[in-house]
Amino acid sequence: MLTIRITDNAAAFLGLGVGFSTIDPTDGLTPQLRAKLNRGIERRGKLLVWADSRADDESPPANFFDYTGWECNDSSFHLEDYVPLRTPNAVAEDFLPSGLPVESMGPFITRSDQRALLEQGIAFAREFAQLVYDLPEPTPVRCMIFVNSNCGTFRFHQIEPGVEWTALDRLEDDYPTKFSSKGVVVDIIPSTTRTYRCQVCGYPGLRERPYARDGSGSGERCPACAFTFDAAPGADQHRHSRQSSTHEQWRERWISGGMRWQSAPEVPQPVIWEPVNELAELLTMRQRPPQ
Repeated sequence: MLTIRITDNAAAFLGLGVGFSTIDPTDGLTPQLRAKLNRGIERRGKLLVWADSRADDESPPANFFDYTGWECNDSSFHLEDYVPLRTPNAVAEDFLPSGLPVESMGPFITRSDQRALLEQGIAFAREFAQLVYDLPEPTPVRCMIFVNSNCGTFRFHQIEPGVEWTALDRLEDDYPTKFSSKGVVVDIIPSTTRTYRCQVCGYPGLRERPYARDGSGSGERCPACAFTFDAAPGADQHRHSRQSSTHEQWRERWISGGMRWQSAPEVPQPVIWEPVNELAELLTMRQRPPQ
């Protein structure tokens, strides 16, 4: 499964509708990015790194307190080093907020070149996914593409539950509109990484089975409807009926509240999220006779 999250600013900037046809690079990946992909990736202990990286997990850099930050730092590169710009030495005068001197800015990337960097970065991430799928033991990986008037970057890290290095909701508040960073996040979830459906709202992305065979819950909180599956151990003959009643009551409250995504900004809403269809699928599955 491939999930892409994108800021409103980036979506509007790209004119993104349905699918990728409007943002696929006309000539495909640049030869420089293709060569970058050909380097491959590999696992070193707990780390996932470029195959020619010097990093290992025995001596973490002192300025990173977790492996996520370390992987982000080690994997990061500037897209403009791999994508030729149409206007490499643009003058910033037309883009500066009023009152700022031109000399206060470094090399400036035009809007058309920013779009090219975003398009190349997204295409790169989609092909990078194959490197993840080809790992001996694939794990979920997040790719992050950020572009603004000064640079464009690509980085990746393994997805760890509860670790969020992506603040898309804050990007558009950091700068005046013309300087806003455009952010795209691509989550690569290998098919070997099983996900489960919420028994309340139908959201299909839970990391753990909601209930074990003995009836105890996983303790996981659904990011869509905010229902937490009771982690209390044990089961009895009335437990299933109590669970169903609780599910129905929570579902009714969630629907009456507009079926809103309940976990932003800690867990941003996916770009493609269809709560009505997901709930309908859940209810349809329950009506199907056992095979």
